[in-house]
Amino acid sequence: MRLERYPKLAPRNRRAVAFASNIMIIRNCQFDRPIEQGRQRGEDAMEFAAVAGQPELKAIPNGLSGYEAVVRDVYFPMKFAQESRGGAFEARAESCQIGSIQMSRVYATGGYGGGYRADGSERSGGYVLNLCEEGGVFFEGRRNCVTKPGDLLLLSTSQAFDVWQQDPAQALAIHVPGSLLSMQCGNLDDLAFMTVGSSEGSAAILREMMICCWRQRASIQTSATNELVNALLSLIGATFRPSAQTTSFTSLSMQMHFLRIRSHILANLASEDLSSDSIAEAVGLSKSYLFAIMNAANTTLGHFILDQRLERARQLLEFPTHKSRSISEIAFSVGFQELSHFSKRFSTRFGKSPKAFRADVSAGAAGRA
Repeated sequence: MRLERYPKLAPRNRRAVAFASNIMIIRNCQFDRPIEQGRQRGEDAMEFAAVAGQPELKAIPNGLSGYEAVVRDVYFPMKFAQESRGGAFEARAESCQIGSIQMSRVYATGGYGGGYRADGSERSGGYVLNLCEEGGVFFEGRRNCVTKPGDLLLLSTSQAFDVWQQDPAQALAIHVPGSLLSMQCGNLDDLAFMTVGSSEGSAAILREMMICCWRQRASIQTSATNELVNALLSLIGATFRPSAQTTSFTSLSMQMHFLRIRSHILANLASEDLSSDSIAEAVGLSKSYLFAIMNAANTTLGHFILDQRLERARQLLEFPTHKSRSISEIAFSVGFQELSHFSKRFSTRFGKSPKAFRADVSAGAAGRA
C-alpha cells in the first residue's frame, strides 16, 4: 500500500487522547472479565452485538473520512484507505484524562489500511500503549507484528508504520508523554512494536490496572492521579523491559547492545550479508563482544537470526494482507535462499509445513466470517 503523508496539523488539545489506538484494535468482548473466558465460552458473536452498541462510545460520523479526521485532529496525521472487501465502515470512540496521561477506548469495523509517517514535525517522544482486547491487526514498520487478543503493544511516535485491520475490533489505549515515561523507564523506542501477552506476570497486572482505571475513571479523585500514573508507568517498564531479553545480562550496557543488535537484525532480515562481520561493524562492536552478548542471551548469533526469520515468515503467512504472496516469495523476503531449507526449518519450529500453516489460518478466518 502506498500512503501519502499529511502536512503537520496541530492537535486541538495538547493532552488529546492518542488516537493512534484507533488503528490497532480488537474485535469484541465483555471487557470486565478475563479475555480467555469469553473465548472458552464461544460467545464471540453474541458479545459483538453488545460491544458495537456500547453507550460509552460515541459514534464517529462520516465513515472512514470522519475516522481519519478524528485521528488527524486529536493526535497526528494519518492516511487511511478502505479494503475492497472490507464492508461498511463504522467507528466509535471515547476518552478520558487521568492526571498527565490519557486513555481511550475505540471501536472500528470494516477492513482498512493506513499509515503514519514520523517526519519530525509531530510531537516527539510520545508513546501509545494498546491493550488489544480481541481481534488481530498487522503492523509493518521498523519491525512487523500481528496483535492478538490480550496482547499489549507499545507504539512510538518517532517510528513510521503501516497498519491493516480486517475484522471488527476494539482497543483500550494509553497515551503517555515521552518525557514522563523516560523518567520511569528510560528510552523504550527499541521495544516498540513488540507484542507482549498479558496472561501472566507483570503484563497481566498492567492489563487489569488499565481496565480498572477505565472503569473507575469517573470516580478517581484528583489527589490520587499522580500515584496511579506512577504505578502505570512502573508497570509498563516492568512489562516491556524483560520482554526484550531472554536472560538477565550482567550489565545495562550489555543489555542495550543486545537491543541494538536485535534491531539491526530485524531491519536486515532479507540481506544475504547478515553475518557476524557485518553486524559487528554496523553496531560498532568487536566480534568477540558480539558473541559474548549472544552467549549471555542463551543463544548463538546464527540461531537468533534463524529464529527472527522464522517468526517474520510466520507473521507474513498468517495475515490476509499477504495471502497473494507465494510461500517461496515470503521465504526469500526474510532471507532464506532455498525453499526446501525454509520448509524444513519452519516445520521443525511450528510443527507444520508453511503450506499447512497458511491453510489452517485461512480455514480459521473463513470460520469467523
